[in-house]
Amino acid sequence: FLFLLSRAVCDRRLAREVMDDDNSGRVASGGSFLSGLIFAAGWYLFWGTLLRARTECIEWHTDMVDCNASWVPPIGDRPKAPDGLISGAYWAPGILSTFGLVGLNIISWEAVSDEGGLGESASMFARVWVTVSLIFMFTGLGVSIWCLVTDLQAGPTYWHWGGVNTFIQNLLILLSGFLFRLVRRSGEHSI
Repeated sequence: FLFLLSRAVCDRRLAREVMDDDNSGRVASGGSFLSGLIFAAGWYLFWGTLLRARTECIEWHTDMVDCNASWVPPIGDRPKAPDGLISGAYWAPGILSTFGLVGLNIISWEAVSDEGGLGESASMFARVWVTVSLIFMFTGLGVSIWCLVTDLQAGPTYWHWGGVNTFIQNLLILLSGFLFRLVRRSGEHSI
């Protein structure tokens, strides 16, 4: 009787382990997919902002009169593009955050949390790598806040969606990077 009882308990444990591995695989796959969608949505929002500036006849320079609208308002009545949007400074936050996202998720989390299995120098390198990646991500967020603040301070005659969407884009990239790292932390499904 005890033999059969112990065998049933072991079989249940084995079934739970298989079930946990199967569920963790589903969570890792679903979380990775969701993370990719969030990342793509951030860049889609940024590209949409640039295209929308073109279709809404935003004044980039005083000599520009060509836009896709059926009626083009006079040059003085059009909203003006902020200086950061004209110079390309609104690209920097998204690029910095993307480099940080790739850097954060390219390294195995087990290498970061390893207490000497690969050697102290490998663990130290992994920690420095993750720290630099986080610095890139939060610098991108900080620059996007700067873009938002300078954009909103430009005045009512300026088009403000560039700064707003740059900030939202970087929030989405930051969320995507942390979500991917969360679902791919350890075990068989880690990176």
